Amino acid sequence: MATETTIDQVGRVVVPKALREALGLTGGARLTIEERDGELVISRVGGGSQVIERDGRLVLVAPDDTDPLTAEQVRELVERGRR
Repeated sequence: MATETTIDQVGRVVVPKALREALGLTGGARLTIEERDGELVISRVGGGSQVIERDGRLVLVAPDDTDPLTAEQVRELVERGRR
């Protein structure tokens, strides 16, 4: 999917919403930017986790090669979020 955007005065590029959604990119996603054969190439760093909407709820989806969290790890993350 190709789309057109502009670079603002301080060098920022906005990734259009349709592309962000199609690629599962959310705020804070890590990207690499490189020049390749005279073109600007932007790629996601690693597989990265994605936040998607499933049945009206936001769900964090980890890459396939990620070990599942234990119940204790989930409890610890919940407690950290409450602090």
